[in-house]
Amino acid sequence: MLAAVLLNLPPEGNGMTHKGLFAGLAGFLAATSLMGLTSARAAEATAVATEAGPSKMRVSALFVPSPIGVLHSGPPGDVVTVGSQPSFGFATAFDFVAHRNVFVGFGAGYTFNIQARGRDGEDTATAFDLTFRAGGIVPIGRRFAAYGYLAPGYSLMRGAPGGLTPQGPIVGVHAGALFDLTPTLFLAGELGYQAGFQRATADQLDIPFDASFFQIGLGMGVRI
Repeated sequence: MLAAVLLNLPPEGNGMTHKGLFAGLAGFLAATSLMGLTSARAAEATAVATEAGPSKMRVSALFVPSPIGVLHSGPPGDVVTVGSQPSFGFATAFDFVAHRNVFVGFGAGYTFNIQARGRDGEDTATAFDLTFRAGGIVPIGRRFAAYGYLAPGYSLMRGAPGGLTPQGPIVGVHAGALFDLTPTLFLAGELGYQAGFQRATADQLDIPFDASFFQIGLGMGVRI
């Protein structure tokens, strides 16, 4: 447009026309600059909104199969260690993102079908676990992030052989990845091992009933 204006200037003798054209050109350049500045500020505002600080809370729900487990139980002097039947459960977690790469939170899980391998048809035990979670997370690309956490806690079991109700501390170590479907919705997958140190009392005897599992977690969550 500027080249067209310059190429069509009238003869130099028409001073008023020259002044009008130069005034119009100056106005055009000023308007263009103003529009460019406004667009830049709008883009900057959008970028600031997009790059706002991360959500402070994550809530997730997972399906947790445990294909391999180890049970360690028996009266004093006759404690045995056996494999467990595949079990399954569900877990929820509430994590507070204290820093971009650090989170702490709480988890609750329920595990079904806890019994020794080869004892199909017998009553099975269940376990309710409450854990504290502390871990780190590292972004990988635009949508992926890898994470790991330590989860000490306490387990309450019901339906163990002999009508026992073992309970005791547990500790888990887990690692996995998040995949963002949207800025607030994500998928989660993880692998981990949870060691149990439960015990029960029967006939005034302190009986161990350690239930430990290799766990898989698959689910999704939201950022709040």
